[in-house]
Amino acid sequence: MAGRPGDVELAVEVISTSERISLIAAKTSWYAIAGVPALLAVDPRKGEWTLHTHPRDGEYQGVLHGKYGEPVPLPSPLPSELNTHDLPLYAPRG
Repeated sequence: MAGRPGDVELAVEVISTSERISLIAAKTSWYAIAGVPALLAVDPRKGEWTLHTHPRDGEYQGVLHGKYGEPVPLPSPLPSELNTHDLPLYAPRG
């Protein structure tokens, strides 16, 4: 039997090199509408992350931004934090 989005405690979205802001916003909204309690978006283009929490009415109420190297404080029942020191960056375009 397939799981439901609400059964997921944390979704992780990796931003692609060509992804546009509008598509990122649409995906974030989809996760909130689906009731996923926490969404971590990592952006290897810039070495940044965004943690979205507390979905309500199709939007995440909590948003926390950070940079690679800073730990992501995860909500309960997840472990207390996620280390981001070793997250890879995309190679520079040449």
